[in-house]
Amino acid sequence: MTAAEEQITAEVAAGHSWVDLADLPLADRIVSAEFLDHLLSPDGGLGRIVALHLKAARVVGTLDLSFRRIETALDLRECDFEQVPRFGRTTIPALDVVDCHMPGLWANALKVEGSLCLDRSVFEGPISLIGCEIGDDLILNDATATTWQDNPVVSLYGAKIGCNLSLSDVTFRGLLRLAQATVGATVLLDRARLSGPESLKGALRPALDATGLSVGGQLDIRGATVQGEMLLSDISVGRVVDLSGTKIDNSLGDAVTLDGSRVRGDVLLAGATLAGTTRLVGADIAGSVHVSDAHLWSAQGESLIMDGATVHGVLSLHRTHVGAIRLFQTHVTGLDDDLGGGEDGLGSWSSAHPLDLRGFTFQQLNDEPESSVALRERWLRGTASYDPAIWRTLSRVYASSGQDALARRVNMAQEDDRLARMPRGPRKFGRWSLRLLIGHGYRPERSFIWGALVVAAFTLLVSLRSQELTPKPPTSRDAQPLIYATDVFLPIIDFGEASRFEAVGAVLVVQWVVIALGWALSSLFVAAFSQTVRKPS
Repeated sequence: MTAAEEQITAEVAAGHSWVDLADLPLADRIVSAEFLDHLLSPDGGLGRIVALHLKAARVVGTLDLSFRRIETALDLRECDFEQVPRFGRTTIPALDVVDCHMPGLWANALKVEGSLCLDRSVFEGPISLIGCEIGDDLILNDATATTWQDNPVVSLYGAKIGCNLSLSDVTFRGLLRLAQATVGATVLLDRARLSGPESLKGALRPALDATGLSVGGQLDIRGATVQGEMLLSDISVGRVVDLSGTKIDNSLGDAVTLDGSRVRGDVLLAGATLAGTTRLVGADIAGSVHVSDAHLWSAQGESLIMDGATVHGVLSLHRTHVGAIRLFQTHVTGLDDDLGGGEDGLGSWSSAHPLDLRGFTFQQLNDEPESSVALRERWLRGTASYDPAIWRTLSRVYASSGQDALARRVNMAQEDDRLARMPRGPRKFGRWSLRLLIGHGYRPERSFIWGALVVAAFTLLVSLRSQELTPKPPTSRDAQPLIYATDVFLPIIDFGEASRFEAVGAVLVVQWVVIALGWALSSLFVAAFSQTVRKPS
């Protein structure tokens, strides 16, 4: 029996649960794994030990407590393990491994009735906690773990944690796997440093795989530094997903993937720097998505993709540089952006090229002056392709707030956008004509202006060439130019003036043109008034 083992035996026999070996010389702190195994056994000779707090031991051999029910709450502090401890399918009241150094930890299906604490420990190999059940908290704050293999550096696949999972300030080199895990309260990854496995194809492999993670409270990843993708697909979070201040470097792949996620609170990206694609495809966000003072960019493809996402609160975009954005079939209740800011007035949208807003809908805008409608039109004209749905959405928002004039202006701008992107041909010429004559059908009064110009011009011609109008008997007087021109121009309505004279020469030729223009402009006015030319695109 070593000096350390003798001291442990004496302290435990005396009823002391704390055993500090720090006063012994380093060479005398050796404790065999077999000794600890025997000490923690029901027949260890010292009776039932409720708790054992062991500090500064050097454990040699393999401590294997697998498939055992340990009645002792075990607290190991500043201990150095020669081999990987094994706790597979072990049941224990509580387990603390704090400030320890070990080549790894194998504890699949471990069941801890209280808390499992691995604070500030250094693991030179993987930590495997697959399918573990922790009644209270699982804490790895400031822990360090490294693996150079393809296996995850920390695996909590399918784990069940009753309260909090705390991974604050950890440093993990390799994949952190939280897939299919269930956490009753909060997951803390604030200030974590994660590095995914290297890939031969340029893009890094995921540094965090939390696919299917279920969190009852908040998912806090504030201020994390990540090399590789954060895979958060199909997660369920009861409160907020907070990525504020997080820095992710995976410019050739995906930075954050929240595809199919269900978040009952907000998604926060304040001050985040995300190199790679940020994805929220098919996400359902009960709260809002806040992107402010952030930098989102990707060397390949879109910087932000929210295809099919539903945000029941507000999509907020302020003071942010975002590369290509795709909001295909995205539905948000409110849109709160900084339109009007920046050199070009487009705010955070100015860097979004290309901008895909096909099927993007919102029900209300943040408070903004009526003058902002011009910027809204520029915003939509800057999209990658013409989409009538987003224009109609903007028009409905103005109409629902009682701003009918702005709604009509947006409708006209929609037709202008469609016209600008239309290929050359007779159809484009026809639409240009409708734009000039009746404002695409939203300004039927323009036909009166054009009609007045036609009548005025014809009146001048009749005045100058009155000799080309011959009175029909019994009429003997000269024609009244204004009345004559109006009578010729207006269809259906007959003032009787045109029928009293016979036109010849230039007046006759122009008269045919005026009659045609009268019918055309009158028909367009009626059509515009009845909305027959306001056909949806």
